Amino acid sequence: MSFKVLEGVNTQEDGLGMIRNILNLIEISDQSYPNNKTNSLQYFNTHQNKLLNLFLGKVNQKDYPISLYTPKRLKIALDKYEKNRSKKDLLLEVISRFYYDSCNQGKYLILDYPPLLQIEIASRCNYKCVFCYQSDESFTEKDSKYMGFMDIDLFKMLIDQIEGNIPYITFASRGEPTLNPNFIEMLEYCKGKFLDIKLNTNASTLNKQKINSIIDVCDTVVFSIDTPNPDHYPNIRVGGNLENVLKNIRLFNKLRSEHPRGRKINTRASGVLFNESIQSEKDYKRTFAPLFDQTAFVKYNPWEKIYTLPKNDIKAACHQPFYRFFIWFDGSYNCCDMDYKSLLSEGCNMISKDYTVKDAWSSKRMQKIRNLHQSGERGRLTPCKQCPISS
Repeated sequence: MSFKVLEGVNTQEDGLGMIRNILNLIEISDQSYPNNKTNSLQYFNTHQNKLLNLFLGKVNQKDYPISLYTPKRLKIALDKYEKNRSKKDLLLEVISRFYYDSCNQGKYLILDYPPLLQIEIASRCNYKCVFCYQSDESFTEKDSKYMGFMDIDLFKMLIDQIEGNIPYITFASRGEPTLNPNFIEMLEYCKGKFLDIKLNTNASTLNKQKINSIIDVCDTVVFSIDTPNPDHYPNIRVGGNLENVLKNIRLFNKLRSEHPRGRKINTRASGVLFNESIQSEKDYKRTFAPLFDQTAFVKYNPWEKIYTLPKNDIKAACHQPFYRFFIWFDGSYNCCDMDYKSLLSEGCNMISKDYTVKDAWSSKRMQKIRNLHQSGERGRLTPCKQCPISS
């Protein structure tokens, strides 16, 4: 995700300094691990050990990529350590963030699992935002093969496959997650199994029961909201009502203030900067900063018209196939949500007990896509050849 504006994060914190302090706290170096088997680090699995060794090599070379959000993540990890005193959990956060940052900044590491998995439990949405693929009628028509909700059994199977291997999951993608009839049960099944569980929501369907479940399970909650202007809001988020959304957000904040996990959650108002003539960064921050921990505008990308754009001459690799992976509601998958009709992965196997997330991530199709991007040949792929994203 490319932030155009991100407020509420201390960008002055020294990320590398925090990492050095954490390593001193853990008392670890490339000499002390894996030879030192007297501590809890011996319980890392094969995937985590590969990542740890890569991390230590890069730190010693002073070649650690630091993204805008990394100090915030490390601060969260240190706060958790103060309570659980788990050096293993603290180091897991450090190496997991290193994996994510590396792939998101073009220093690609290809391991058995992605740094982040986005799970689409609903491709249906109650909005038709003007910049979104939901505005494509061929995508959202009544009998469309692209529309549906993830089955609870498929969901649990996915979680069982990735627990301990993928540190970060996000409930998001092409639809509104809270519409899934099994939304609460799905959240509860994930509790305590990941370093960060994030939810993206338009907040329109929130109620007390859903909110309490979100606060009980999630670590990051992103509220998709593009303007504080009640007249402009429904013209951007077609089908939405700002007054209803703000009412639900106020209820969320009230319940959060009363919940034991309330302070452990990070909230963000995130809008797409689609039309600067009617969207003001100043007004956005003034209205939403008191309601959220952070406010952000992300860059507009032409999601809604990707398949009709002309071919371009971009040769630089896109980071998306390297730093995150998408599992759609029906068990199909893709390496990019700009390709919302999954032309890149058309005809691939569905995720199952016999064909796992690991198999899909490491499949020949996904390897080919990454190789073409790295070799400057993305023009051989549709819709990469017409996509404006190059980082």
